Amino acid sequence: MIPKIMILGAGYNQLGLILAGRDLGYHIISIDNIPSNIGHEFSSESLNISTTDRDRVLKAAKSRNIDG
Repeated sequence: MIPKIMILGAGYNQLGLILAGRDLGYHIISIDNIPSNIGHEFSSESLNISTTDRDRVLKAAKSRNIDG
């Protein structure tokens, strides 16, 4: 089973983490409300959700069985 990692934010500051997770073979899910942020390009999956919307972030994490 491939671990699923959810990263809050998909901007330049999160890019290193997204790339490292991808290189390790993880399923990377980026969450950010700016669809054009660079991290979304390198994620396995991206969600257009504000990182400050705790309810929606939690619902997305639960529905996808996030490992980390």
